[in-house]
Amino acid sequence: MAGTVIKVEDVMTKGFIAIKAGDTVQDAIDLMRDRQVSSLLVEMEGGGSKHWENFGIVTRKDILNELIAKGKDPVCSKVESIMSYPLVVVSSCASMGQAVVLMAEIDKRRLPVIDEEGYMVGLVSNSDIIKAI
Repeated sequence: MAGTVIKVEDVMTKGFIAIKAGDTVQDAIDLMRDRQVSSLLVEMEGGGSKHWENFGIVTRKDILNELIAKGKDPVCSKVESIMSYPLVVVSSCASMGQAVVLMAEIDKRRLPVIDEEGYMVGLVSNSDIIKAI
């Protein structure tokens, strides 16, 4: 349908999987493998709410580049030592095009998605966008 604006909420993966910032990177690797995902949101210590400012993100790329390539032990390393923080987020009401532009600007393959109050509601990835086209 020509002229229809596809919103992030229409293509995003609803919900998210999170890990604590103080957990080990090995815990993150195991959780990613078990849940078959390539990223986890990271709950900051003492955060207490699902507001986006209480989260970071860790990806497979972070694990490879910041830990494995540097010869660090995932059992002894904490997730907070390799996660990205603060987050760059996108609103669930934003257009898919706005999400694509933001991903390109920050050179990321996925964005956490927030609702109108700033609470985490999911993730949108380049794969989600490609599937929607």
